[in-house]
Amino acid sequence: MDALYTRARATAGRLLKTYAQGQYRLTRSSAGAVDPDVPWEVVPGAVQSWELSAVAKSVSRQFVDGKAIVASDREVLAAAFGDRPQPGDMLLKDGVPLTVIRVMPVTDAGVAWRFIVRG
Repeated sequence: MDALYTRARATAGRLLKTYAQGQYRLTRSSAGAVDPDVPWEVVPGAVQSWELSAVAKSVSRQFVDGKAIVASDREVLAAAFGDRPQPGDMLLKDGVPLTVIRVMPVTDAGVAWRFIVRG
């Protein structure tokens, strides 16, 4: 990655950690793969989670379309972390579950993530 983006990513992470609004944890659940030799055995799913440094606000008017995204949704700006958020992930903000609806990188280099949540 270019040195400029490395510095920008570090700066964004530092600022978002300093001004974080509460505790954020992003979780992703995936179903376990069934073994065809023993399909009767229950396979537990995998759960991944990440602690995030983030801030939230009301969703920007430019994203509201009245169908997929409504005015009561929230917009979260989070520092880059180990993976890309995906629609359907769950975001826990101070223990309150929110569903990720849309994900947008702040830059193509992955400096930070902007995602819209509902809950």
